[in-house]
Amino acid sequence: METWRLALILTAISLSHPRTGALEKLAEPDLTGPSSALAGSVVEFYCELPGKPVNLSVQYELYVESDPGRLIGEYSSLSENPATFFHVITQKHDGRIICKVSGHNNTDIESSFSKGLDFRVIVPVELESILSRLSLWSVWEGQTLTLQCKKSRGTYVSYDWFWNDAPVRTPYDRNEDTLTIHRVSEQNAGDYKCVASNHNDTATFTSSANLTVHIKAPNTVPPSVVIVVFSSFALLSAAVISCCVYGVVLRRRYSRKYPERPGKTRPDEEEEEKEDYLIGSLLCYCW
Repeated sequence: METWRLALILTAISLSHPRTGALEKLAEPDLTGPSSALAGSVVEFYCELPGKPVNLSVQYELYVESDPGRLIGEYSSLSENPATFFHVITQKHDGRIICKVSGHNNTDIESSFSKGLDFRVIVPVELESILSRLSLWSVWEGQTLTLQCKKSRGTYVSYDWFWNDAPVRTPYDRNEDTLTIHRVSEQNAGDYKCVASNHNDTATFTSSANLTVHIKAPNTVPPSVVIVVFSSFALLSAAVISCCVYGVVLRRRYSRKYPERPGKTRPDEEEEEKEDYLIGSLLCYCW
């Protein structure tokens, strides 16, 4: 008798909940919330399931698309009202947020996913200084000057450069936080300021740093001075060469005319030639 009653119960259940061989797929949920928020603030996200089946307990899950294995929120409800998630915002919330809905403890329900909600976590910007690879007191004309804003904190930061309190409009190379000036000249000397900013839906945050750049011109000599120095050097070189040639000629002539003769005294004529030889040697000793 008990077996017969059990069979009747199972038959009634199968008739009231027929299996078609396919899972029932939930509609696509709608995820709403702000597009950005300050780190540390409290934010609400809402996930609503249109056409929710009656008496179905729905499981709502929030996660960041880049890390689907890590849930940032869970909610279960029989109500047709949207699921509400309260979150204290941290860096883990940054990215595209997805809401997943599924049947709570019901394997006959196929899950569905919302469209992504792009969400930015804003950390107010703070700058430390402006960095340079060159010594700012010895930047020479023609060198490449690279200035970089160094921040201690901040997300989604944009940068603006100022030179002597005016916006830098010359088409220098810019790459996020870096300003590069090729072949600097004295016209590039002055005070440089980097202004960094970021903002969310309700506030804007800025920070700035200043730097003074000194450009040195290479030491140049006037052309007239170069001509005078070169001419004087040429004349001096000619005089030295002439002196050497004259000394060599005198010495060789003396050596041929008066060869060494041991034990014999040189005549007066030889002494005169010797004096000429010594004069030539004193003028420029060259052999």
